[in-house]
Amino acid sequence: MTNAGTANFSLNGLSGDADIHLYNSSGTEIAYSTNGSSSPESISRYLSSGTYYLQVHSFAGASTNYHLTASGSGPAADPGSSISTSHDLGNVSRGSRYWNDYVGSGDANDYFHVQLSESGNLQVRLSGLSADADVAIYNRYGTQLAYSNHSGTSSESISRYLGAGDYYVRVYQYSGSTNYRLDVNT
Repeated sequence: MTNAGTANFSLNGLSGDADIHLYNSSGTEIAYSTNGSSSPESISRYLSSGTYYLQVHSFAGASTNYHLTASGSGPAADPGSSISTSHDLGNVSRGSRYWNDYVGSGDANDYFHVQLSESGNLQVRLSGLSADADVAIYNRYGTQLAYSNHSGTSSESISRYLGAGDYYVRVYQYSGSTNYRLDVNT
């Protein structure tokens, strides 16, 4: 990648089980998609400029044709690893936002700033996990207000009534590395 941005990879047209794995230039796996049977696979991940490798891997010796697509969505900001460097999702009062990313080796925390222009029930859902990751909500002072930490790859969710103001959502690695989808709404 000549510029930093979000890269999207999809593997479709499968008649057997195949997976995709993304590696950095050192050969370290940084993301993967391992859905079962002939389900499509996809990875969407913020990447810095540099060289990356994508591997299509047959699962359990399955034979299959496939169609691999790679695209970029232009420059994007990787969610910061602290409150002070958080990615701004904007005002979510009476609305919703989502973000697809990764936590794991080299990127254990992603922080998102959300604003509530009015009091409401902030709902946060973390899904699409292939390893154990958790989610928490913090106030503007960095005090944890709520969290969800189910074990394994179960989806995480928080529903908390909050007053108008600034809040932070933290997605963090518990064990392993995983892609995720974060949904935030009121």
